Amino acid sequence: MQLTFKRFREFGRNFFTPNTELENLSCYATFAEKLLEVGDKKKAQALGTFIKVSSVNIWDRKEESERLAALRLALVYVNALGDDSKKCDAIASIVLRGTLPDDDKPMVYKSVEVQDRLNILLSQAIKNGFRNWEGAVLDILATLSVAFVYHKASTSDRYRFLCTTYESLQKVLDLSEMPRFTVSFAVW
Repeated sequence: MQLTFKRFREFGRNFFTPNTELENLSCYATFAEKLLEVGDKKKAQALGTFIKVSSVNIWDRKEESERLAALRLALVYVNALGDDSKKCDAIASIVLRGTLPDDDKPMVYKSVEVQDRLNILLSQAIKNGFRNWEGAVLDILATLSVAFVYHKASTSDRYRFLCTTYESLQKVLDLSEMPRFTVSFAVW
């Protein structure tokens, strides 16, 4: 029993040592998603910050699987934040910079810039034929675009803006692909 507990602690220590290898980013993302599901937002947010350890921008990652793991962590980080303005800033930083927001260097952005960049990223993902399954890069980009519009809008306009964004996605994507995007909206 003592040996098992000792090995478990050693594994935990190794797991929480920041390492930007693909396998670890995927593990971090899965673990952070589960922490968020059980309501532990602080730990989920802490795991999400492991993206900053890597000097590689999310959009500069060559492999789709690497980009997907980093985007999953980024999405958990955004979900774990408290208020709407912080969520908007985080999404803007992820979209424009390819990394999480930096407290030392706050970013000044216009909503139009973020929406334009999201449109470009979505168009590239569709053109490059990225996988169309739940949790794929295309799915996460669509979720980020809807989340940005939702959190940026005033409370009275949120539903209208959300529907407009959803309809614009519907024009680009087949109807058979649409339900997977709605799965992610439940957490917002």
